[in-house]
Amino acid sequence: MANSPLILRDLDDVVAAVPHVVGAAPEDSIIIFPVDNSAAPLARVDIPKTAEERQAMVDQLAPVYGRYSTPVFLLAYTSRRDLAESACGRLVDELATSCPVAAALTVSGDRWVRLDAPEHGQVPQTARDRVAAEALYRDGRTPYRSVQEHRAAFALSVHVISPDVMTSANSVAAEALQNEQLLSEERAWIGVITTRHAATRSPLSEIDAARLLADVQDVGLRDHAWSGITRTESLAHGELWKDLLTRAPEGTEAPARVVGGLQLLDQW
Repeated sequence: MANSPLILRDLDDVVAAVPHVVGAAPEDSIIIFPVDNSAAPLARVDIPKTAEERQAMVDQLAPVYGRYSTPVFLLAYTSRRDLAESACGRLVDELATSCPVAAALTVSGDRWVRLDAPEHGQVPQTARDRVAAEALYRDGRTPYRSVQEHRAAFALSVHVISPDVMTSANSVAAEALQNEQLLSEERAWIGVITTRHAATRSPLSEIDAARLLADVQDVGLRDHAWSGITRTESLAHGELWKDLLTRAPEGTEAPARVVGGLQLLDQW
């Protein structure tokens, strides 16, 4: 199902689709939405409010999108047109030589207004219903009602890995990093365990969760864990890493957040 394209016919459809591809209805955000989702990633950043923040946004995004040539839509979710124009204007200038901007618009609820042309509209319920049905068929999920609800879903669960199990896992990981044979076996185990549990959509046992979390504290093993995730498998892997993140003891969650964040960029 995830391999079938989500057909978007106009800007109404693009606006209707954003909550589904982002995972929640954006607020105070800039969305970079590629026309060809197989050729470039989708991104969300907080809308910049100062010149320094706009420069930081460009510095963050320009190296990524400079590698692509597919056109993109820029959608500014804010009630302040001045912030939308300033942010989108900087991105239009920066991406002009690589990723041309097909349209830049500001969005508030169902209403959208183009910043680069005298065009505006309101998304009809029929468009929202059609896009929602197609997205549900493809991915089997619905977006969160707000960014706050989305963030709350990543809060610590009652199944946080116990200190004793985590300490034992850290010792095993440290030993593997000092032995090439053990390190090779650990890489193979990571591939097997993540593929298996992404396929079954089941959570890891506490021992396996601690072992994977301890492994990815090492940058090399962390990169190994995410490098094998394909676009078609990214949603299932996202569920696995989300579960791991909500069970991670304090101070160990950052690598799981990195792996989860990388695959989320590639879900659509």
